[in-house]
Amino acid sequence: MKKVLLPIIFMIMCVSSFAQNFEFSKTDSIPMKKDEIYSKTKMFITDTWKSSKAVIENDDKEGGIIQLKGIYKTKGVFTLAGNYYYIYGYTVRIRMKDNKYKVEIYDVICKDVACTASGRTGILIQPFEGDGKDVKTSNFFGGISKKKAIEMMAELKGDLNSIIIAYSDCISKQTKTDNF
Repeated sequence: MKKVLLPIIFMIMCVSSFAQNFEFSKTDSIPMKKDEIYSKTKMFITDTWKSSKAVIENDDKEGGIIQLKGIYKTKGVFTLAGNYYYIYGYTVRIRMKDNKYKVEIYDVICKDVACTASGRTGILIQPFEGDGKDVKTSNFFGGISKKKAIEMMAELKGDLNSIIIAYSDCISKQTKTDNF
C-alpha cells in the first residue's frame, strides 16, 4: 500500500507546482475599427499557428475577444540521464474594441516531460518552479540543473514574448490594397 500511496502523493505535489508565475500583456491604441482589428487578428493566428481551428478556444467577434490555447516544446536539454524535452501549454487572450487592443499570455503550465535516453515520460520529472529568478529544480529521476532550468526558462519567456511583439507588428502594419 505504501508503494502505491507515495507516488500518488508525490504526483499531486508536482502537478500543483507546475504553473509558472509570469504573464505577458500589451495594450495599445491604434486607429482602426474593431472589425478591422478582428480581421487582422484572425490572419495573425492563421499565420502563426499550424492550425487555427485547433488552437482557438473562444471566438467572439461581437464581444471582441479571441482566446486560444497553444503548446510550446523546448529544445532538448542534455543531462547525464538523457535528453529532456519539456512541453508547456499557455493561453493567449486577445481583446479588441474600436481604436484599441489588448493581448495577454498567461497560464503557462508544464504539461509533460520526456527523457529520450531513458524512455521516461511524465510529469514526475519536474523541471522547476518559479519565474526564472528563484528557480527550484527537482533532480528526482535525474532532472535538469538549476543553470539549465534558468536558461530554458529565459528561452520560453523570450519565445512567448515574441508572440506579443509579432502580433503588435502585424496589427500596426498598413494593409496593402491591390486591385486584383
